[in-house]
Amino acid sequence: MSYTFKNKKQVFLTIVTIVVIALVALIVDLYVGYREYFKEYNYASVPASTDTSNWNTYRNEKYGFEFKYPEDWKETKVKGYYDTHIVFVKSSMEEPLKSHIQSSRSTAMDGGIIGGITFVLRMADSNEINSFVVDLKKHATDYSDPRIRFSEVRVGDMVATKFFGDGGSGGTSETYVFKNDTIGVIFGANYLDDKVPSGELKTVFDGVLLTFKFTK
Repeated sequence: MSYTFKNKKQVFLTIVTIVVIALVALIVDLYVGYREYFKEYNYASVPASTDTSNWNTYRNEKYGFEFKYPEDWKETKVKGYYDTHIVFVKSSMEEPLKSHIQSSRSTAMDGGIIGGITFVLRMADSNEINSFVVDLKKHATDYSDPRIRFSEVRVGDMVATKFFGDGGSGGTSETYVFKNDTIGVIFGANYLDDKVPSGELKTVFDGVLLTFKFTK
């Protein structure tokens, strides 16, 4: 009897060990997969491949910066944003965007990213921008959140802090933070259906980032 019991115990321990090893392997595989999934797009600079020579120029005298944007895009006012936020949308999509926000009673934070048709920028003083960067980095680090990746990247002649992560609905989001001694500007774009940002919004967003500069 004791021999049989010993054998059963060994078999049970063996099964438990195999199950634990399999679970650990699965967790590690999922974690590494997440990191590799985002790492493949976490490049060290924004590629200078967009022709912006015929683009319009947006200038903000109050905060002292400028950038270029395509002729068929425009600044728009949407519900839910304050004066420190600016929304740009493709001209042909402005009315559908506003109609969606109005009909769904959603805010700009919800409707402004529909279909990956807008990019948003926010201005703030350097202290507020620094707090934003610290908080987001802390979230990614403290919670070991593989969905949020951050790095210092070169954008043309400037350096920005880049956050790349889960944009919801199976998509991704990009956030770039530029700052000088007095102010900071945050650019954001969501790609709702793309695991790797692509398409017209990505082309426009890269061109905007590459032409951004502080003027004072």
